[in-house]
Amino acid sequence: MRSDIKGDIDTNTRAGIGHDLEGLKIMIGKAANGPASLGSLQQRIGMQADFAGKFTDSIESGASRLVDTDMEEVSSP
Repeated sequence: MRSDIKGDIDTNTRAGIGHDLEGLKIMIGKAANGPASLGSLQQRIGMQADFAGKFTDSIESGASRLVDTDMEEVSSP
């Protein structure tokens, strides 16, 4: 929490009200941006997990082909 935003609302002065409203705007903005940030992170994690899965499949497929090629070469007269 920002140190320049008071925890109590001061309704005795106009300056206090303006300061408190500014603090509320900041807090509302953070509350609104939070879910958007989480959604963005979730999407990036999903994309990275998908990439990692495809990359692993590609490595396994390549290794399998190398083993099959070696086996054919060894078994041929």
